[in-house]
Amino acid sequence: MNDEDLRTVETYRLELYMQACENLSAENEAVRLSGAQTLVGLGDIWHSDKTFPEETRREHVQKIIDTLCAYIRSPFHIVTKIKNNLEKIEGRVTRQDIQHEIDILATDEKVEYISERNVRKNILLSIYNRVHVPATSMRHFCEIHSGGRDNSGIWSSYTFNFSGSVFFYPIQFRYAHWGARVDMSDCVYLDAVRMQHSRYMTFVDFSHSIFYCDVDLRGISYVRRMSRRDSIYHGKADLRSSYYGGTANLSGSVYYDKAIFADSEFRLFYFKTVSFRNSIYHSKVNFRYCFYHEDVNFSDSVYCDAVDYRYSTYLRESNFSESTYYKRVNFAQSIYRYSLFINNTYHEYVNFSGSIYGGSVDFRNSWYRNKPKFSSFNSRWIKPSLFSFERLGRTHYTDFSTRTDELLGESPETPSIEPAPQNSVLPVGCRFLTEKEQKYCQDTVYGPYFDCNQLQKVLDWFAPKLKTYRRSKK
Repeated sequence: MNDEDLRTVETYRLELYMQACENLSAENEAVRLSGAQTLVGLGDIWHSDKTFPEETRREHVQKIIDTLCAYIRSPFHIVTKIKNNLEKIEGRVTRQDIQHEIDILATDEKVEYISERNVRKNILLSIYNRVHVPATSMRHFCEIHSGGRDNSGIWSSYTFNFSGSVFFYPIQFRYAHWGARVDMSDCVYLDAVRMQHSRYMTFVDFSHSIFYCDVDLRGISYVRRMSRRDSIYHGKADLRSSYYGGTANLSGSVYYDKAIFADSEFRLFYFKTVSFRNSIYHSKVNFRYCFYHEDVNFSDSVYCDAVDYRYSTYLRESNFSESTYYKRVNFAQSIYRYSLFINNTYHEYVNFSGSIYGGSVDFRNSWYRNKPKFSSFNSRWIKPSLFSFERLGRTHYTDFSTRTDELLGESPETPSIEPAPQNSVLPVGCRFLTEKEQKYCQDTVYGPYFDCNQLQKVLDWFAPKLKTYRRSKK
C-alpha cells in the first residue's frame, strides 16, 4: 500500500477506536462488552499488521492497552461503598465479611454490580490471553536466559498500569509473561489472586496493596527489582518457589493468615538485597529452605505465632534484630555469614542449633523466657561472638547457664542489660571451626557458585566431624 492508503486505513481504525471508547461508557452491559472487544481486536490487528512501521504499530497498541487499563482502574461506586465498609472492620477481614456486604446490596445494585463485574473480568481475561505463555516453569525461564526460545505473549512487551484498581473479581494471571513495566500498586483485591509461575522481566510494583482473600504467588520470577512493601494480607499468602533476580522490598507488611515463603519442595531464591523489616505476622510463617545471596533484613518485626527459618543459607549479612517472637522460633540447620540478633524478645522456645556461623554474629541484649538451644547437633563458629541475654530479668553470659533461684525477675520492658565481656566465647556444646573446615566454607559455602541445593551436602560433610567431636567431649 502507498502512503495515502495507509493514512486511510489508520483513519478508519481511529474512528473504530473512538466509537469503542464511547461504547465503554454506555449503560448497557452488552454495549460495553462490545466496545471492549472492539478495542482488543484493534490491538491485535495493529500488532500483526506489518504494512505499518513498528513504531506506529506499537504506539497504537500501547494506546489501546492504556485505555483498557484506565477502565479497569476507574472507580465503581458500588464497589467503593463495599471497600469503605470493609476498611471499618478492625483486624482481619474474612470472605464472609465480603459476601455479607454483597448480600445487603439492593436488588438494582446487585444487578449493576454483576453487570460491571462481567465487563471488567472479560477485559482482564482478554489481556491475560495476550500475555499468557503455555506451561511456563523455572526450566523454561532458564532456557530463555541461556538463548532459548522466548514464549512471550503478543502483548507481553507493552507496559500495563493497574495502579489503584479494585479487583472485585478473581485475578487469573498464571503463566503470564510481562516483558515491560507493570504497576499494580495501591490495589485492593476482593477475590482470589492467582499469579503463580509468572515472569516479570522489569520492575514490578505491588506496594500498598490489600489482599482480602487467598493469594497464590508461587513460582514467580522477578528478574529485576520488585516491591510489595506496606501491603496487607487478610487471607493465606503462598509465595513459595520464587526467583528474585533484583532487589526485593517486602517490608512494612501485615499477614493475618498463614504466610508460606518456602519449603522443601518449593524453595525461594533471593539474589539481591531483600527486606522484610517492620512487618507483623499474626499467624504461622514459614521461611524454610530460603537462599539469600545478598543482605537480608528481618528486623523490627512482630511474630504472633510460630516461625520457622530452618535449612536456609545467608551468604551476606542477615539482620533479625529488634523483633518480638511470641511463639516458638526455629533458626536451626542453617548457614550464616554475618548475623545480628540484637535486642530481641523471645517469649517461648528458640532454637539456633546445628548451624554454621562463618562470620561475626551478635546475640546481645535479648530477652529469653526459656533457655535458648544451641548445642543440639553442635553449632560451628569461625570466631568468638558477643553474647548477653536476659532470662526473666537476670543477665547471663557466654554459656547461657541458669539457676533455679534466678527464674523470677523484672519484665522485659525494664531489663537490666550490662555490656557483654570482651572475652565472650561460645554457648555450651558449640565449637569453633577447624582450619580445614574454615577453608571448606570459604571455598564451597561462600564461593561464587554455591546455591541452596548444596546446603544439605554441606551439613552432611560436617556430620562425621560432629560425631567425633561429641565422642571426644564424653
